[in-house]
Amino acid sequence: MELTAQELRIGNLVQIVKYWKDFYDENYFIPKEINLDDLRAINNFKDIAKPIPLTEEWLLRFGFIRKYVSHTPYILNDISIYPTDANFYNIVYYKGVKIDDIILKSVSQLQNLYFSLTNNELKLIK
Repeated sequence: MELTAQELRIGNLVQIVKYWKDFYDENYFIPKEINLDDLRAINNFKDIAKPIPLTEEWLLRFGFIRKYVSHTPYILNDISIYPTDANFYNIVYYKGVKIDDIILKSVSQLQNLYFSLTNNELKLIK
């Protein structure tokens, strides 16, 4: 999945190339909360960043809870996210209303959706 600066906001978590002085290893990415300089770099050099895949681990790190093991949503405040059989989450409810056509594949997409719905940043708690 390609990542563009236009779909990111300052504070989004992405995997970004680790730099050592003037050298970087294109195969070594680290998770990073991006800043304005990172956004500029991503805009100019698209291959320096890639999305962090959205997994159960990340949902839990953001504070989502799940009461049962299967076929139940991850819940945080008024947002419920139902897992699918694929490795992404695309059934989302906000305040009990289903939001259609949502496909969440990355942590930054989840952060942006959360901000759009609540006007609050989604923060790591773990």
